[in-house]
Amino acid sequence: MENRRLLFRVILKSLFFVGLFVLIAVFVNSLFTNQQDNNQKVKKEKQIATVAIDISDMRKGEIRKVRWGVKEAAVLYRQFTKKAQSEEGSDSSKDTLHKSLSTETRSIKPEYFVFINHGDSGNCPLYYAKGEFNDTCSKNVFDENGLPVFPNQLSYQLTIPPHYFDGNLIKIGAWE
Repeated sequence: MENRRLLFRVILKSLFFVGLFVLIAVFVNSLFTNQQDNNQKVKKEKQIATVAIDISDMRKGEIRKVRWGVKEAAVLYRQFTKKAQSEEGSDSSKDTLHKSLSTETRSIKPEYFVFINHGDSGNCPLYYAKGEFNDTCSKNVFDENGLPVFPNQLSYQLTIPPHYFDGNLIKIGAWE
């Protein structure tokens, strides 16, 4: 009887330690698998193909749109090339421009403005009329530089995707 009890205790303790070892192995494996999945996601995001928009026959005030990844990018052939205003009290530190962009027009060429076609709500497209972009959800208004028109909406401005000019094409998806 005593030998049988000892045998069951040894078997029970052995199963406990084997189960504990398997649990720890699964946990450690899941940590490395998630890290590898995250690395693959980052690589996939970096490998989003560049898309091109032909601007050879655009007219002033015209917008051309293209699907870039999960976003919709657009190019505006500006009617008015107003310079971006740099007010003393505004929070201009949020606007980190790429070195190829002009600080006065927020674009490479002053006559074209490349932007992501959604406002501060993130889901609603922009409506362009009379030299201004209107966010259809939040009713915020942006000028042709993608900056807010009214002082109470200074916390957001239109996003500029990486792009460059290649002849009559604008390639969206990478800086040159």
